[in-house]
Amino acid sequence: MRVKHTVLSGLFVITLGVAFTLIAWSVHNNLKSAGLELDFGVFWDSAGFDVSERLIPYDAGDSYARVIITGFLNTLLLALTSIITASILGVWVGFLSVSSRWSIRTLAWGFVELLRNQPKILVLLILFVVMVQTLPPVSSAWSIGGVVLSNRALLIPAIPLGDGILILGYVAAVLVWLRRRPHLTPSLLWSSLVIIAVAGWLLLRTEVPIDRPIREGFDYRGGLRISTQFLIMLLCLTLYHGAQIAEVVRGGIQAIPMGQIDAARALGLPPNRVRWLIIWPQTLRLIFPPLSNQYINTFKNTSIAIAVGYSDLMSVTGTMINQTFRPIEAMSVTIGLYMVSCLIIAAGLNRLNHRLNRHSRA
Repeated sequence: MRVKHTVLSGLFVITLGVAFTLIAWSVHNNLKSAGLELDFGVFWDSAGFDVSERLIPYDAGDSYARVIITGFLNTLLLALTSIITASILGVWVGFLSVSSRWSIRTLAWGFVELLRNQPKILVLLILFVVMVQTLPPVSSAWSIGGVVLSNRALLIPAIPLGDGILILGYVAAVLVWLRRRPHLTPSLLWSSLVIIAVAGWLLLRTEVPIDRPIREGFDYRGGLRISTQFLIMLLCLTLYHGAQIAEVVRGGIQAIPMGQIDAARALGLPPNRVRWLIIWPQTLRLIFPPLSNQYINTFKNTSIAIAVGYSDLMSVTGTMINQTFRPIEAMSVTIGLYMVSCLIIAAGLNRLNHRLNRHSRA
């Protein structure tokens, strides 16, 4: 049986290699007949166009390779934030879907069915039209507590990078300390939150420079700028995949034997402790494989951002193709980036799933 499995695996790899070789040979011949040839040196030419937002320094005089990296980093940022927010929304709605109250269950069911039965692009365009029509222009932007919102961007007061890392490090240290406690009691949790709050208060009383948004001419300067396009994409992916994750969570909760939940209630555990100590750990092990699939889909679905003008990987690739007429070179790199990213995500999630199942078997 093991020899048979090895032979079949080898035949599959050989067949796949032959197929890719034939495709490459066909593309080469077609390009040759058209008087063209592959030239990946185009990536070092000047791009000549700007992007709406960037995580690394970039201007129009930089190369196509740098603009591809810029768009790819924008895609990673959007995917990461969308996965986090969709997970929070999905878990919350998933628990509401199994609530004992009929009204809450109905609202959760309506949310899930409304979102998951619509095309993503339709949800995106509806959100785009609503936000563009609803949000005010810069001249009459909404401003609350230093936070400014207009139809261009959301601006938030920001602190220097070094101070921000210090704050995040302190919070991470407290969370790690909590994670290492064998029994996390409510009193211990509340005392830790008080420690974090006191540390934040002391930090605010120190002379930490805060970069606040300031109106200059026809726009604002300073602060952390989050474009409207990013907000629309974040909201779209959060709602759409949050509904998908909620259905996965609901199925996982209903797969747990009711006897365990009844036993926990009979022991006098409050509902919140039953939910997070009995239901959620078992649910997580059951839903992790389909949840991993949702995370990979979220990453791939960031490609619809081109519809609202967000400078993601697909957007800058399309602009590069229009300017250079080199679709094969540009799309080959884009396909490679998407494939490698999805494989890395899948490998990491599979490893985490294996670790969860190993602990459950132990």
